[in-house]
Amino acid sequence: MLFVVDRKDLDYQTMREYDNFEPNCANSNTSAQILRKQMKDDQATIIITTIQKLSNLLKPKIFDNDEQLRDIVTNYIISHFTEKTKQNKFNSILAVDGVKTAIKYYHEFKKQLQEPGTPRLRIATIFTYSANEEEEDEWGFSEGENPENTEGLDLQSRDALQKAINDYNQMFGTTYSTEGDSFQNYYKDVSQKMKRKELDILIVVGMFLTGFDAKTLNTLWVDKNLKMHGLLQAYSRTNRILNAVKNCGNIICWMPSYAFISPYVFDVKCRCNQSLQAS
Repeated sequence: MLFVVDRKDLDYQTMREYDNFEPNCANSNTSAQILRKQMKDDQATIIITTIQKLSNLLKPKIFDNDEQLRDIVTNYIISHFTEKTKQNKFNSILAVDGVKTAIKYYHEFKKQLQEPGTPRLRIATIFTYSANEEEEDEWGFSEGENPENTEGLDLQSRDALQKAINDYNQMFGTTYSTEGDSFQNYYKDVSQKMKRKELDILIVVGMFLTGFDAKTLNTLWVDKNLKMHGLLQAYSRTNRILNAVKNCGNIICWMPSYAFISPYVFDVKCRCNQSLQAS
C-alpha cells in the first residue's frame, strides 16, 4: 500500500501514527531513489511518501519528453475509448495544460486516427486562452476562457484553431470560423454536439470543465494539473446520471493533481452520488 501525503511534516506525523499502532510496520523515505527501491521490495507492504517524491519518481522515469507523453496518451485514449465509453455509448473530454498543448494533441490524434485498424472517432478542439492562461486563483480556477471571441490568441494559435474548425466544418457541413459571431456559434454547436454524442473526444484547456452538463459524457482524460475546486468541478463533469448503463464516470489522469496521484495511469470512478473511488 502506498500512503501519499502532500507535505513533509505530514509524512513524519503519519509514520509516527503507524509506529504507535505497530512498530516498524511502515516504511518512510527521504528521496525518490529510496522510494523506487521500496516499491520494488515485496517486504515493504506499507510505504509512506510525499506527493513531491512520487511525482519526481514517476514522470521522468516514464516519459522522456512531452512528445513521447502525447504519443502514449493519444494511443491509450484511442485504444481504450470503446472500453471506457461502454462500447461507444458515451463520449469524452481531454483536458490539457495550455493552448500549444491542445494544438499538438489535436495533430497527434489526427495522425494516429489515420493508421489502419483504428476506430473512427470524431474529434474537435476549442480554446480562447490568452498569454496568462496558466494563472489560477487559490481555489484552482483560472480567469476563464471567453466563448465569445478569440482575441486573446496569438496569430499562430488562432490559425491552428481555424484549421481545426475547418476540419469540423468538413465533418458536419458547417461554415464556422474564429471570427466574432461565427465563433460564438461554433462554441454553441460544439456544446450541442457533445450533448447529442455527435462528438467522441473534445480537446480543451479550460472550456467545458465547469458548468457544462452532458449526460452523454462519461470520461475525462486529464493531462494537466488540477487542484481544489477546479479539480472537483472538472471531475464532476462525468457524474450526470443517464441510465442503468452509466452508473459512474471515468477519470483517467497522466499528471499529478493535488488530490490524486498514482503510477502510470490513475483511473478514478466518479459515482453518481459524487463520491470518488479508485478503481
